[in-house]
Amino acid sequence: MLETYQLRNGMKVILWPTKKSPVVTVQAWVRTGSADERPGEEGISHFIEHLLFKGTRKYKVGEIASIIEGSGGELNAYTSFDQTVFHITISKEYTDVAIDTLNEMIGYPQFDKIEIDNEREVVIEEIKRSNDNPHRQASRLLFEGVYKKHPYKKPVIGYEQNIREFSRESIVNYYNSRYVPKNISLVVVGDFDTKKIKHDLENSFSKIKSFSLRKTKRAHEDKSRATTVNVLQAPFQETIVHTAWRVPGAKHKDTPALDLLALVLGQGDSSRLSYRVRINSAIANYVSAHVYSPQDEGFFAVSAGLSLENMNSYLSEVGEEILQIQLSGITQKEIDKALSILEADEIYGVETVDGLAQKLGSFELLFHKPDFYKNYLKKLSEVTPKEILNVARKYLTTQNMTVAVLTPEKQKEANAAAQKWSFDFSLAQDALRRVKPEVEKVASKRIKSREIKSSPKVTPIHKEVLTTGSKFILSPNQQAPTVSIRIAFRGGQRLEDKMNQGLSEFFTNTWTAGTQNHSESELLEKMDGLAMSIRPFAGRNTVGLSLTTLTSNLEKAFELFKEVVSAPTFELEAFERERLIMLESIKQKKDNPAQIAVQKFQEIIFAGHPYALDSSGTEDTIRSIKRQDVIAAYKQMINKANFTVVAVGDFNKKIGERLKSSLLELNAGSAIQDKFGVNKITDNKRVFEKLEKEQSHIIYGMRGLSLFDKERHTLQVLQSVLAGQGGRLFLELRDKASLAYSVSPLQTEGIETGYFGAYIGCSPEKGAKALEMLEIEFSKLAQDRISEAELERAQKYLIGRHDIGLQKNSALASSILFEEIYDLPYQNVFNYAEGIRAITTADVLSLGQRLFAEKKIITAVGPIQPW
Repeated sequence: MLETYQLRNGMKVILWPTKKSPVVTVQAWVRTGSADERPGEEGISHFIEHLLFKGTRKYKVGEIASIIEGSGGELNAYTSFDQTVFHITISKEYTDVAIDTLNEMIGYPQFDKIEIDNEREVVIEEIKRSNDNPHRQASRLLFEGVYKKHPYKKPVIGYEQNIREFSRESIVNYYNSRYVPKNISLVVVGDFDTKKIKHDLENSFSKIKSFSLRKTKRAHEDKSRATTVNVLQAPFQETIVHTAWRVPGAKHKDTPALDLLALVLGQGDSSRLSYRVRINSAIANYVSAHVYSPQDEGFFAVSAGLSLENMNSYLSEVGEEILQIQLSGITQKEIDKALSILEADEIYGVETVDGLAQKLGSFELLFHKPDFYKNYLKKLSEVTPKEILNVARKYLTTQNMTVAVLTPEKQKEANAAAQKWSFDFSLAQDALRRVKPEVEKVASKRIKSREIKSSPKVTPIHKEVLTTGSKFILSPNQQAPTVSIRIAFRGGQRLEDKMNQGLSEFFTNTWTAGTQNHSESELLEKMDGLAMSIRPFAGRNTVGLSLTTLTSNLEKAFELFKEVVSAPTFELEAFERERLIMLESIKQKKDNPAQIAVQKFQEIIFAGHPYALDSSGTEDTIRSIKRQDVIAAYKQMINKANFTVVAVGDFNKKIGERLKSSLLELNAGSAIQDKFGVNKITDNKRVFEKLEKEQSHIIYGMRGLSLFDKERHTLQVLQSVLAGQGGRLFLELRDKASLAYSVSPLQTEGIETGYFGAYIGCSPEKGAKALEMLEIEFSKLAQDRISEAELERAQKYLIGRHDIGLQKNSALASSILFEEIYDLPYQNVFNYAEGIRAITTADVLSLGQRLFAEKKIITAVGPIQPW
């Protein structure tokens, strides 16, 4: 199935044909990134990534995006330390379009001086956006601590001063020295004819001129270094703590054992640290462990978000857990659970053509063998408990350790706490070295690489309206050995008021915290052991559960799912833990000014309606909600007359019957069919909240449509005219005016009403201009018909994104569910293209006039008022 070869100019080609979905992805993996930049060049790779979208010999600015989106495709790119990747995913009918446009971008960028200057402002806006993000800042602090000499210490995005000073000549020279054919791998995955694709690639990419590849020499870290403590006080609400240890890169023999150690320590709800500091003691809002395994030296990290007052306790818990592993190792059961999770990730990761291409590209980059993942899975299967203990003892020491802390206050105290913990950890390890560890000596389970079937069997959908009025829908297929079950119950935010807002989220946060047959710890342990997930969700109109599992584990997974649906216990200890975490989350909202702007907009647009409430609640409401309130909400919503359930994937009729019978055993009740009035908005309104950030965040909008409006498809087309890299907002406000990195339309449909508008994040001094231009673009939609070309692009863009988005069983299950739960036919999912193609330019103009006649609401959050 996999085929690799070289074009005559040295460019490597990786092909993987599969007929699972009528979709193709074409990706160019350039073996160059920010770590290849010399002093003074920091950020040039990321800048070049932006500039390749800004015109070629054939295409002007914006035309590439318009062509791809007008063919129903998606395109994007990203830059990392070791690579820059450009990727297009598109219907198989337009594979030639993807090849042509990507060939133009890679082979013939123009680097127009005016466009370079325009894009400087966009990248600088992206830098400011990053500066306002606490997680980005904490990550930068971490990398600067781990790496003192290696270029991984530098931010991929670069520095503002460099971006302002790069000349066209320096950009062209750098591009010609690093983005050369022999330094690029093309990855093509999907439903294509191999013979034709080879012919098309030969007639395009093989003609790209080859320049000499500039060699790079990266500095290496000292072999041994004392602990580094980096603490930064910044204007954020959450304290973020990264504890990291330098480890070898991806190719090293110890990497598989380190990966398994990270899984056991901090991946999955039942992992040691997740249970210890998140579930059991609730001293962290979240915690994870992971291995960063790049081309060169990487690191093993434990990361958490918490309240500063819990930092000492958190570090102590982390230290004790690591020392325990270094003393006694881990069990074979833990390794087998980790391997099960990896096996599931292997399958879920290739449900889409993008996922498979990402895997092939990554392994080609790191190992020069795109199918090396098979070898890597074998190596993981061979890891023993003793090897994991050995790497824990070898690497997780105070030599080459970094503690990075981003804190909102008390920098000196936080620094002293981190230093003291590091010293205590060192003393404990000194004592540990004198103890001989004992570990299990048993073989691990085998993990196999599985391939998704190329020509899957699909069975017609079965829908049944039960005697209770609830709906039961099955869509069996063999596209992948996975199953997704989604169940939703009417209710959600619509059952809340100002005194109990946040109740639905509180309910779903505690729904999986134990059942009548399983404690919370037992439930989490079983779910991770089966590599399955049961995720609750809460929305404006519903609450529900999502089950995702491998077919091989379906029987056991189903039994747990049934228990969670019908017999949750809402244990008081878990309830109080989640209260604390929700209160922390509310406090941290100031770290997300865009979220604040959206909430303020919703409070006005939905005034007097439950949609105006804050779904996460307020401090007062979350403090006042009692366990009995959550149980009452469960009893009101979770009944056999109030649900819609959808199962999609590789399962048999027997499971379907068991699912139906188990849901019919739910408590009796009635379907929730509430109705709310909608207040008329009589005046234009503007609301501003001052918040000291580098960017202002602005929402501009008006009343929109309900879920049942006949012009629903028209609104989606209208939104699509504005959306995407080829849409009006991106072209006018970003490409031409350089006002922002992030600008996009917003649209929400509710049962009674919705809203339509746009979001932009920009420098405060650009706010007034941004508002003026948003007003102009929306006015155009009410004054003039869009062109037939724009209509066609918008239609194909919507249809293509719809089809691409349905590659996973979970996505299809959700799409069907959120039609049927509102008494809309599931056939809408499959007839979507027909509905979109029926829209005319006159329809779009008529709806634009209808919407723009509504009063305008503007909310803004930032350092200065934008009007």
